[in-house]
Amino acid sequence: MADKYLLQLTGTQVDSRLESPKPVSQGGTGQSIRYNTVTVAYDTSVASDHAVTVRYYPYLGMCFIRGYLKLGNAALAANTAATVATIPEGYRPGSHTALSVSILGGGNCRVHSDGTVKLSRYAATTAGADLDVYFSGWWMA
Repeated sequence: MADKYLLQLTGTQVDSRLESPKPVSQGGTGQSIRYNTVTVAYDTSVASDHAVTVRYYPYLGMCFIRGYLKLGNAALAANTAATVATIPEGYRPGSHTALSVSILGGGNCRVHSDGTVKLSRYAATTAGADLDVYFSGWWMA
């Protein structure tokens, strides 16, 4: 009875118990994978050099996004949202979700319930500006 608690087990005993997932009837989730990698569709009209990773974690029922892109393929007015990527159905948030973003001059980035990832900058962007943008965040899927 006492050996059912992981704190009372040795290292090899803990490893053997954590290797296989527990079924729901025994208090586990039944999941055997840590995450699924989700394929993202890119919109190259305003941004290039996309490197966006989306992972779905079934244990949490959440998605994580981390991305990089180069803004400047086309001119973008100040505070005007432009679509830079699209998340496939089944992994989209229930409502728009703000992401953490880093861009020269400031801006914001959001994932909308239709799956679009939209980026806006506080200042206007000219074509050929080549501004590096980094963003990341979590949402419930």
